[in-house]
Amino acid sequence: MDRRIKEAENMIAEIDEKGENNQLSTDEIEMRRSSFLDLWKNLRIKERMSQQKSRKMWLKEGDANTKFFHNCIQGRWRRSEINYVQIDGEQFTRVTKIKEEVAKYFQTLFTEERWKRPKLDGVSFKQVSQADNELLKRVFSEVEVKEAIWDCDSSKSPSPDGFNFRFIKEMWEDIKPEVVAFIQEFHKHGRIVRGSNASFIVLIPKTENPQRIEEYRPISLIGVMYKIIAKLLANRLRKVLPKVIGEQQMAFIGGRQLVDGVIIANEVIDEVKRKKKNCFIFKVDFEKAYDKVCWEFMDYMMMRLGFNETWRKWILECLRSSLVFVLINGSPTNQFSVSKGIRQGDPLSPFLFLIVVEGLNGLVASAVEKGIYKGVRVGNEGVMVSHLQFADDTVFFEEATKDNIKVVKAIMRTFKLALGLKINFGKSHLMGMGVAESWQTKMAYKLHCKKGELPFKYLGIPIGGNNRKKSMWQSMVQLVEKKLASWKG
Repeated sequence: MDRRIKEAENMIAEIDEKGENNQLSTDEIEMRRSSFLDLWKNLRIKERMSQQKSRKMWLKEGDANTKFFHNCIQGRWRRSEINYVQIDGEQFTRVTKIKEEVAKYFQTLFTEERWKRPKLDGVSFKQVSQADNELLKRVFSEVEVKEAIWDCDSSKSPSPDGFNFRFIKEMWEDIKPEVVAFIQEFHKHGRIVRGSNASFIVLIPKTENPQRIEEYRPISLIGVMYKIIAKLLANRLRKVLPKVIGEQQMAFIGGRQLVDGVIIANEVIDEVKRKKKNCFIFKVDFEKAYDKVCWEFMDYMMMRLGFNETWRKWILECLRSSLVFVLINGSPTNQFSVSKGIRQGDPLSPFLFLIVVEGLNGLVASAVEKGIYKGVRVGNEGVMVSHLQFADDTVFFEEATKDNIKVVKAIMRTFKLALGLKINFGKSHLMGMGVAESWQTKMAYKLHCKKGELPFKYLGIPIGGNNRKKSMWQSMVQLVEKKLASWKG
């Protein structure tokens, strides 16, 4: 690529130098024009290649910025290269041993412990209508398949099957019959061909200098053919979920925005301040939320929400057919199967997680309905706000009573046993308003969490402070400055 670019540049320079002293012939003018076309074509290809490797998708429509992209590539390789890792307190430095132990760690992480989990049979949930169930299981049309493919980003790096969506789109007319037949086979028999649902787990550092395996975030690179199926199912699911998912859940639901939760949280805090009420705010952090999801509970929740049996079988096939490799310094480990968890990088995962955590929403709603849990009433109509959910970010608002703390603790315990989600108490905080600090400390101890204070961050935005103060927004300004700094040099 670099050689072709250099040849085109040299040819243009040579012709331009000749043109300074002599009139160019028609052939020379045509040669110069052709060289310019080659130069721009190859520069664009080089930019796209750099773009894929850099993962900086938010810059993809910008001008040629290859130096920036290559800095990102080099920086990412330095950050993601693993020459040392701690797993369960034991240190590993040899790459072969690292691969072996990392594969073993993730195989254990994604293996379900079989035991009888409690059900939520006494909790009421909304139901998918018969019409929506028919929508979910109808035959996938060629138009629907093409729309799903064209909705996928062409610039992603090739998946485990060696393809990306740029190839699928450019070769569509040639491969369309095979792709559509693959989709229709899945629709008819509910089976995914072995190997089509393979994925690479890429370990993305969470910290500047990761040491422990927990300091890496596992992101799945998923095969193109499976991703088409997942995209089709996700597109149908997104049309149905707004009708069955409680309004307290704000994530990935049409017509609901991240900012809605932020506004409601601020309204609750303003009301408590204005009327001098007593209130506890419990901000919950779930540990490895996607990784802990129990498939059996997910299927149970789909059944409780009224999803038809065909749809449930499709979803379980998407989960059970997956084969996993972990990439260590670009080299895959031995493959293994999984029996729990949902993949970050799978188009279905955000929507499946909403279905799962609707169980928590139902538990809280049931406690409120029975009068054993009291949230905070706001506005002239006295609307009760008990909790807000945005994927795995959950905040409880409650009257500052010992009984409420007991109920919240019982709800979280029940949800953990049913689903397998575990609270990260080191990152969960109890904030108090209008209560003595000693009382707040005592209740935080009962919840096994940390004592927090206002303002606190919810969905990355400061909540409960004075919005007019510059200090309130300093962290966000620093975040933007950090992004902009990557352009320098």
